[in-house]
Amino acid sequence: MLGLIVGLGSTALALGLGVGLALTVGLALGSLALGLGLLISDASIKYNVHELTD
Repeated sequence: MLGLIVGLGSTALALGLGVGLALTVGLALGSLALGLGLLISDASIKYNVHELTD
């Protein structure tokens, strides 16, 4: 019985760590994509403004 409880506990811990890691990686990738998107849109806005003033 104790082995079953320990087994379930370690499985739950492993799943928790896996989900936490996936969330962390997902958040990191999401913020990276958002940062790149902002940089690209910022650059394109500056480029468009520059094009208009010429």
